[in-house]
Amino acid sequence: KIRPVLATHCFACHGLNKQESELRVDHISFLTKKGFYGIPVTPGNPEQSTILSAMKHIGDLQMPEGKPKLPESVIADFQQWITDGAFWPTEPVAKGDRSFDLKERIERLPWIWQKPEPQPLSDSSDSNWPENEIDHFILAKLKENHLKPSDFTDRATWYRRLHIALLGIVPTPRQIEEFESDSRPDSREIAIDTLLASPRFGERWARHWMDLMRYSETRGHESDFLIANAWHYRNYLIDAFNSGVPYDQFVMEHIAGDLLKQPRLNPITGANQSVVATGWAFLGEEVHAPVNLRQDECDRTDNKIDVLSKSFLGLTVACARCHDHKFDAITQQDYYALSGFILSSNFRQVRFETAEHNRNVAKAYELAKASYKHELASSLSAALEPSVNRMRDEITAAVDILKSKKPQESDAEAHPWVVEIQSARNDTTHILHPLAIAIEQATQDDIRKQLSALAKAYEQQNALADAALDGVEIIADYRHGETDSFMQDGYTFGKRPERAGELVIGSPEKPVAGIIEHGAAIKDSFWDVLQLHPANEKDSGNLQAFSRAGRMLRTPKTSLDSRRIFYLVSGAAEVYAGADSYLMVAGPIHQNVRAKFDTKRAWIEQNLTKTDAHRAHVEFGALPGKRLSVEVVVQAEKKPVLVAKPSSFLIDACQIDETNISAAIVNYIATKTQRSVKLLSDNALPQSDHPADYAAILNWVINSPELFRISDQARDELESHANKFHQQTSKLILQLKVQSRTAISLMDGNGVNEFVLNRGNPQQPTYEAPRMIPTAFPHATPVETDGSGRMHLARQIVDERNPLTARVIVNRVWHHMFGQGIVRSVDNFGYLGQRPSHPELLDHLAWQFMHDEQWDIKRLIRKIALSSTFRLSSQPNSKHAEMIDPENTLLHRASVRRMEAEVIRDSVLAVSGQLNLEMHGPPIPVQLTEFVVGRGAPSKSGPLDGNGRRSIYIAVRRNFLPTLMTTFDFPIPFTTRGNRNVTNVPAQSLALMNDPLIYQQAHKWAESIVGSNALDTTDAKVQEMYKRLYGKKA
Repeated sequence: KIRPVLATHCFACHGLNKQESELRVDHISFLTKKGFYGIPVTPGNPEQSTILSAMKHIGDLQMPEGKPKLPESVIADFQQWITDGAFWPTEPVAKGDRSFDLKERIERLPWIWQKPEPQPLSDSSDSNWPENEIDHFILAKLKENHLKPSDFTDRATWYRRLHIALLGIVPTPRQIEEFESDSRPDSREIAIDTLLASPRFGERWARHWMDLMRYSETRGHESDFLIANAWHYRNYLIDAFNSGVPYDQFVMEHIAGDLLKQPRLNPITGANQSVVATGWAFLGEEVHAPVNLRQDECDRTDNKIDVLSKSFLGLTVACARCHDHKFDAITQQDYYALSGFILSSNFRQVRFETAEHNRNVAKAYELAKASYKHELASSLSAALEPSVNRMRDEITAAVDILKSKKPQESDAEAHPWVVEIQSARNDTTHILHPLAIAIEQATQDDIRKQLSALAKAYEQQNALADAALDGVEIIADYRHGETDSFMQDGYTFGKRPERAGELVIGSPEKPVAGIIEHGAAIKDSFWDVLQLHPANEKDSGNLQAFSRAGRMLRTPKTSLDSRRIFYLVSGAAEVYAGADSYLMVAGPIHQNVRAKFDTKRAWIEQNLTKTDAHRAHVEFGALPGKRLSVEVVVQAEKKPVLVAKPSSFLIDACQIDETNISAAIVNYIATKTQRSVKLLSDNALPQSDHPADYAAILNWVINSPELFRISDQARDELESHANKFHQQTSKLILQLKVQSRTAISLMDGNGVNEFVLNRGNPQQPTYEAPRMIPTAFPHATPVETDGSGRMHLARQIVDERNPLTARVIVNRVWHHMFGQGIVRSVDNFGYLGQRPSHPELLDHLAWQFMHDEQWDIKRLIRKIALSSTFRLSSQPNSKHAEMIDPENTLLHRASVRRMEAEVIRDSVLAVSGQLNLEMHGPPIPVQLTEFVVGRGAPSKSGPLDGNGRRSIYIAVRRNFLPTLMTTFDFPIPFTTRGNRNVTNVPAQSLALMNDPLIYQQAHKWAESIVGSNALDTTDAKVQEMYKRLYGKKA
């Protein structure tokens, strides 16, 4: 309670890197030293602790400075902490760069921390060159440098340039001719809109984004294990770009797509597309069987932060892992504040195709279940009322028989209560047990003596039961129906845990199966019908996340002290303990993160001692056809003792002291039974004072039909309710989409703040960093939610006050249209990045992108493509221009660009006539050659031409990338690469001469040319080939 408050409200001015009034409060050694205003903390003496008087706003010193007083509850916590001795865990003092000044860092590069604003256009009235606002800014910068733009390129070249930029393949000669012959004044607009509407657009621009997300379908490292079902993320990107998803929504989906109340659904299939976006987090490298799980977690988290901060914000936040950023306004605490968002969520395989449809079915099912529970409870209580009202007299008669003589067989037949009392004699849990003991005694004093001893035994057992969880840390408690720690993937465990006292619907033969005595998260067999698509990929190693998809219960994540986890369960499940977010469960070590049980009610241990893990959560995977009940999950040094807690009614019955104790016990039992039936009728049993005890009585009543007889009419009514429920359930099952594929996805957990690690060392944690966007952002605020806070983060990233989000994506689009960004270092807008060549243009476009274009990337591309700047020839007007602007930073001409690897390969297939435009689907395996070898190599070789599919559909295996693609600078997918390397080396020429794919396609193309009846001369054949290759005549 103490350090998080200090971190949130005090560290900025009195922390690692800044100490106003020479006061530092991030370690107890500083807090107990005398300073300008006395001793901040005097352990055991709150009156002599100046930090407390400052928090209470007593006197002139009032903290936090310039802000409202902290809540009274927080101040009370501090007072109690100081009174108790101001405990602080043993830890090293964090060492930081005392020279770091956030304000100075912001002022060093102020423009990136100021939100973009619309900029005035320069006066270009003396020129008719500008086509739109872009051109005004470009022309003004050219004039400023005494330059003129080059001439416009011809229409064919412009169209070919546009076609490659938007679709990633060369146009056909017919497409070029049709555009050249289109004399309409808006022919360019029509051409642009046609290409933007093409399905090929999404395939081209999805690949750009995949570079940022270090997209791969395998985990790399030694064995290059499969990332099961990763390719659905690729399909998501294609569809998102094709459908024109606004970029702010696109970002929201990536960071918090699983948390959206109204996710974006596929209009045809109903699949949840938003949730698939979150899979980017798990496309990175994973090490199998790392020795140090905590170090491995830090490395994986670092990669995620690097990708997130570069891709969305253009910042190198990962540089602050071990110390404050050396150049930018990013503190080490900012880095670990972002880490918390990642640690607060977990990996899963999500049933994205059916989840939203089945959510509606789940709602209908829960409503039906609640309705029929109520009807059954009402009917059952009405049916039982006559026999329950008679039980006092019937038990009294049975007692008389037992007291008067030795019971005969005829007595038992005539009076089943005689048998019941006799059987209760040896069952200490039976509600009639005290009565059975009492009637055996000769005198009232004997009864008192025996029942007193019995009460004492019950109380001792009760004390043992109550003490069973003393000294343990409760990770998740499902016994009371609360939802605080209730998290699940799917709907298998209902909308909340079941409480003691809730009715369980049975079969038509036994309409009421019973009343719950032990509250728990209980699996519902309704969902046993769920299946996975036969072609769904399974996780590598022993993670088995696919098997838990849609039927998984998750506990909160907790710090591991004892590393021994125990869960009180009954039934069967497969269990995974997410120790330090460890996923690649393979190899000889850490196999104990997986467990399995099939048991009666018992404590089960999962010992994580050998993992040496730091934090963990537990996932229970329900098994079809098996029951499962999870009551509580704890962490302890030793296994808790399972002691049956005796009913409080038994203790009360033993403590009755009246003239006729036996008669009084009979009356007490009858009264409690009547009360239980009344509570059932009023639907108030779970809220009663002793729900479990009343539930035990009702279960006894329900399972004793010879004692509590109901009429045939009442039985028929109960069976009718049960039949109707099962009929409705059968109809709902038919409405379910039973079979589904899964995709990798984030799942929200409880909020976890990461510690700032001294010099990045996971063995040296210092203080917690509250989850928030970096503090340099003007709208940065900490998370105030029990969950991960990713929705809060997503909203702050797309907030119009965020100075970087729009600038970064506009710059990326500009980069892909012109070959270079306005900020050339597209992934780094910081101090070591390059300054914008046209800062006013970037700000203007960013502001318009948010406000005028509503974050629509297609509209932005359209504007750029319609500009005069995009029409320029690559030939400069003069040598003078090349001397002033040798790198074409000012865009006095069009830059000559080499095609990317995918464009080369796809265009080869297109020119040869072999391009297969089929969309989506699983990846086409890489063809195995003598150069594609090594540990973890694919077991199956793919076709040489990839079945003619576009390059985006060829499998991306980290350790086995297609050689032709890497020759032309296809990026190795380890981190964000917004700007690919562009090399010009002899190996590329050799590849185009010797690669088997080039040979194959050249042969096929030659066959089609030679076999064409329309090309009857060699000259015609050459002209056709040249035109097809280059889009113009030879």
